Amino acid sequence: MLDIVLRTCDNSAVHNERGSRFIDVDKTTLIKKCFMSIALSIQNFKLQDVKLWIIDDHSKKSLLEYFSTVCKNKDIELEIVSMNEKGFNNSAFKQFEYCKEKGREWVYSVEDDYLHFPNQ
Repeated sequence: MLDIVLRTCDNSAVHNERGSRFIDVDKTTLIKKCFMSIALSIQNFKLQDVKLWIIDDHSKKSLLEYFSTVCKNKDIELEIVSMNEKGFNNSAFKQFEYCKEKGREWVYSVEDDYLHFPNQ
């Protein structure tokens, strides 16, 4: 029993005080790559009893539809939780809350800019 709790926000200007981002690609593309690497890892390792939770901080509807389509095509259980509040601290708190309250035996908490590569 594995729950993967992915926190997403496709607003690349959310932390303007930090200056420019470390990678020169739009945030939506980066999120999709991260998400697909998780989905492929679940599929490639034939992981059973996996649930993917997305804690989303006001991303575009098209991105949320992308998540749903990929999971449906790969037969991955998905639940999207859309935040009412905005901001890093609010979504981080919600992510940890879900890990604590909803998580089963194993919980993997991940951000939307991590890539997962299968072992070769």
